Amino acid sequence: MIICGGGVVLNKDNVMNLRKNGTIILLKAQPMTIYKRLKQDYPRPILVLDRKICLEKVEALLKQREEAYRSAAHVFIQTDGRQVDEISQQIIALLYEVKN
Repeated sequence: MIICGGGVVLNKDNVMNLRKNGTIILLKAQPMTIYKRLKQDYPRPILVLDRKICLEKVEALLKQREEAYRSAAHVFIQTDGRQVDEISQQIIALLYEVKN
């Protein structure tokens, strides 16, 4: 399993290599959900404005990357309001289905 940042799909060579060697699962969430998860995560310079994560930047980045995300992913998982273990179980189940 390779866990990539959101910008990896902006490079078509990355997408080609990932698709060739595995299943791309996009973990989706609403901008507010992402903002709440990341608002204390300062090492994300692309989302920071005045030393704070900015909701507007999250929204803009998602909109800018939407087509790249959609075209790269084999599978989408909505993560809003869900616990990590629940999402993990869904990922395991999806990967098991793909393998068989």
